[in-house]
Amino acid sequence: MLLKAELAFSRMLRGYLTRINVSEHLNFFRLHVLLFTIIPLLAAIIFYWLNDARTDSQPFVSFTDSLFLCISAATVAGLFPIVLSNINVGQQIVLAVLTAVGSYSFVSVLMV
Repeated sequence: MLLKAELAFSRMLRGYLTRINVSEHLNFFRLHVLLFTIIPLLAAIIFYWLNDARTDSQPFVSFTDSLFLCISAATVAGLFPIVLSNINVGQQIVLAVLTAVGSYSFVSVLMV
């Protein structure tokens, strides 16, 4: 199911890029860098939106920390400036999905 959605998105993106004549300048490397900047940025916005600072046990995560966490998870770097057990479940799910999407096996299967 997920693979069909990815293929449909890829075809739609190719068709759109062909129509606006961007495909001449957009190669594999540029597309890869573009996806690794847009996906963590959108995930950081969602991660920051899921902040719940109403309880004392969960710290408020700034947007800078959210962006750093999401880029670190998407690139599978493992750099986390806060204790992950203190964030809420929604934020942990965002990081888990980013880690799965940014893993080497997923990226190599998707790109090849």
